Amino acid sequence: MIEVHNAPRVGRVDFDVRVGTVIPRGRIHAVPVPETLVRIEPRWRGYLYFVYSDEVVVVNPRDMRIVAVLPA
Repeated sequence: MIEVHNAPRVGRVDFDVRVGTVIPRGRIHAVPVPETLVRIEPRWRGYLYFVYSDEVVVVNPRDMRIVAVLPA
């Protein structure tokens, strides 16, 4: 779906990786969603993401809630 070789990867998490989960601030390095994903879902502009296992995890930066989990 996207080029994930430059994406921030996370090896381990101590929370459920599913929509609705709130990620504790400061635990995960997430970066702005790339334009490739914004073209798929424009509302993700300004959101953050990281890669965990083989999934792209999209996070709302306001409350750090996972809003989408997509195949990488």
